[in-house]
Amino acid sequence: MKNTDGRHFISGGLQKFDQGFTNPYSTSIDVNNDGFPDLIGGGTGDSIRVYYVKDSIIYMEKNFYLGAEPVLPAYLDVNNDGAIDIVVSTSYGIELLINDGYGNFTRSTPISTQAGGTIQCGDFDGDGWADIIESGVGELTVYHNNHDGTFTKMPTGAGYNVGYGVVYGLTVGDFDGSGTLDAVYTWGNNDTLVALSALNDGTGIFHIVQTWKTLGGERNNLSAATLTSSGALDFIMGYREASSILIFHNDTSVTPLLVKDGTQTPNGYALQQLYPSPVSSTASINYTLPSSQIVNISLYNSLGQFIETIVNGLVDGGTNSATYDCSTLPSGVFFIRLIAPHVMLTKEFVHYV
Repeated sequence: MKNTDGRHFISGGLQKFDQGFTNPYSTSIDVNNDGFPDLIGGGTGDSIRVYYVKDSIIYMEKNFYLGAEPVLPAYLDVNNDGAIDIVVSTSYGIELLINDGYGNFTRSTPISTQAGGTIQCGDFDGDGWADIIESGVGELTVYHNNHDGTFTKMPTGAGYNVGYGVVYGLTVGDFDGSGTLDAVYTWGNNDTLVALSALNDGTGIFHIVQTWKTLGGERNNLSAATLTSSGALDFIMGYREASSILIFHNDTSVTPLLVKDGTQTPNGYALQQLYPSPVSSTASINYTLPSSQIVNISLYNSLGQFIETIVNGLVDGGTNSATYDCSTLPSGVFFIRLIAPHVMLTKEFVHYV
């Protein structure tokens, strides 16, 4: 179809081409900087195929070997050279194809050697370089761009294993208006589908703040878009089992979406000072929730660097407690952070050896 005046489309003719894959898919992006979107194809096989397009005509195609069956690819500029590179999740890991600027790709060192999930790309830690986020079994994983063509797996803080293990979709966008990229992702089985919203704290570490459980069945994919006059980013879910599309509107009347220390805490939430204080061995963490909900409690050092997750999952409402063995920590100042829907609370404590 060709755009004639910005509003209407007319047929540009049908150009049929055989991808040669059992379950083909295609996406489009300009890989050779000629101003025309090219096509990226794949499916059941061990490679992806690039179809080079100019003025609606496919004039060349090339295969690029991956060594395993690819999932739908994502795109990023790994080295900030202006050329679009391709990152592909496969059954053997996450592969990176580096673009020479002319649409020719070279397979680089794998980013991960574990079976990959759904992936997206973006600058998640605010350093000006594109990172990779993966929705794998049980949690989100962020791979930080090291600025040299390699990536480092970052701690998540968001991992919540819902017990189903089949990942279906992932989309990213600034859902809370904070200026950082957040994520919505889904997985489930034939009985329950779970959608989770995870907010980026600005460092590339994500924390679950809201979940939805829909009817049984599977979904096809997720996408984010502004669908109302509020300007807030909503998300759309293709719902395969019901042959329908679900729209989740971003409720901007819930203010704030994530409450941090120093502002008024919503009723029913509390995180008590650790006991004993200072801590020399085992610390008791007491906290209160207004209802049953997903909670993440994690430990950070004085620089704000993630150390370990202490609680991560569904917790009953009311007063709860957890313990943490501090014997492996050096002397110093540390922080306990509680993340729950609409609240993030932090307590400082001192550990001595």
